[in-house]
Amino acid sequence: MTRAEKIGSILTGWKNIIWRSKEIEQEAIRRVEICADCDHNNNTICTQCKCFIPAKARSMVENCPINKWHDGR
Repeated sequence: MTRAEKIGSILTGWKNIIWRSKEIEQEAIRRVEICADCDHNNNTICTQCKCFIPAKARSMVENCPINKWHDGR
């Protein structure tokens, strides 16, 4: 993913925080729950990728950098 694509992806996650849809919110909740128990979660910032977890979890093209979201989309 290029830098521009990455920025666009995270902006989409922020958009999805503001304008929520049921489907995205269900997946985001699943992802955030996985991150809540992860050793790489530092106060909602992933120490592996440096992303704000609530926004990254709401971008459906994003993945966990250590593949913990693999059972979802």
